[in-house]
Amino acid sequence: MNVSVCLHNEYVKIQVTNANVRKRISTGIKIEVKDSLTKSGKLKSIVTDYQFKNNKIQTIKETIETIVKDYFSINKRDIQVDELIEIYKNPQILYPSEEKKSKKILDYYEKYYLLQSEKFNSDANFSDDSIKEYRGLKYYLKDYELFLEKPILYTDISYDWLIKFKTFNLTKREKTEKKQYETLGGIRSNTLKKKINLFISFLRWLEDETKRDFIFTSTLVQFSKNEIKSPKIIKDSLTVEEVKLLLETKCDGNKEEFIRDVFVFSCSTGLRWSDIISIKKEDVKTDKNGDFFLKKYAQKTDEEFYVFLNKTAQQILEKYNYELALFSNSNFNKYLKLFLKKFEIFNEETNFKKIDSKTKKSINLFRYEVISIHRGRDTFINILLNSNVPINTIMRYTGHRSISSLQKYIDLNKPVTNYLNDIFN
Repeated sequence: MNVSVCLHNEYVKIQVTNANVRKRISTGIKIEVKDSLTKSGKLKSIVTDYQFKNNKIQTIKETIETIVKDYFSINKRDIQVDELIEIYKNPQILYPSEEKKSKKILDYYEKYYLLQSEKFNSDANFSDDSIKEYRGLKYYLKDYELFLEKPILYTDISYDWLIKFKTFNLTKREKTEKKQYETLGGIRSNTLKKKINLFISFLRWLEDETKRDFIFTSTLVQFSKNEIKSPKIIKDSLTVEEVKLLLETKCDGNKEEFIRDVFVFSCSTGLRWSDIISIKKEDVKTDKNGDFFLKKYAQKTDEEFYVFLNKTAQQILEKYNYELALFSNSNFNKYLKLFLKKFEIFNEETNFKKIDSKTKKSINLFRYEVISIHRGRDTFINILLNSNVPINTIMRYTGHRSISSLQKYIDLNKPVTNYLNDIFN
């Protein structure tokens, strides 16, 4: 059975093919733009709300693929196209209600994942990276079941189980003929911490879903704090002069110019990536003095922020018609590093280390390697601090509620200036 995404009669459809039989299931998404679907079955950024629509398409496709796998597992034969269509319309055919409820973690997580998908689908401003986190955890759990060669039951979950799950994901593994892993382990502790915290949130939901047949204990909450240590966050903010240098540099092509402009916009406003890509024209307003400002709620924290826009930030928004979401976060950072690598100042070695994959020795990272779009937020905050802008004003710009949460953005690697002579003499 082959499951793919296609455009048919202006609608995005999931196409299922088995032998000579082919049928399509509509996603309900109508597309009138030609050449808007990639070979991998994703809508291009030229389509309105493409991230929201791509997530909906992916959710439907995964649901159909799950039916195909589950049908084979239950019936020991491949599903026919007509049977697949019928079960998709009436899931109870394959999944009848049972008196004895399943205790399999993945059965519940599939429901939890679909609930989260629907939640994000209802929000046109959602970040596609958010649902990827939920999807990623599903793959981690599936791979652990493959490693254990048995289903994970919620009665298995304990502090000790989480330690073993942690070790499994920190250890690198390879696909074999018998075990076709989706993930290859060796993940960073910071990434694992996110996955564990997401799993903890799922377990809270599971307690209610099972009507307390599964008991969520306080020790599970302590696991992430006690057992997973986040690595030191790499900080490297830019100076005003460095930001100006980037802005004045002639770029090689429109893509490089876009990457530069969005990074400069981040340095000029301090916005997170999720807030940059969700900006709409109506978010920009003017005050009684004629100054332009951006007032909205942060995607990550739902805290309101209020930041003025300088001429550079205004021009960048107008230049791209308020559409700054042309790349994914990971691709943007990849292209940003390639752009920064061209400059001598960003080819300087830093004190931050990495392990060379070939020699296994610790080597220093170059500046261009440690700078990402989020360093624009660090740059904005540090420039304001160095300009003696009051802390309460900075917090209003950034949406921080406490000084401690703002403090993590301060770049302590910069040289210390002597202000004391001016103050005490």
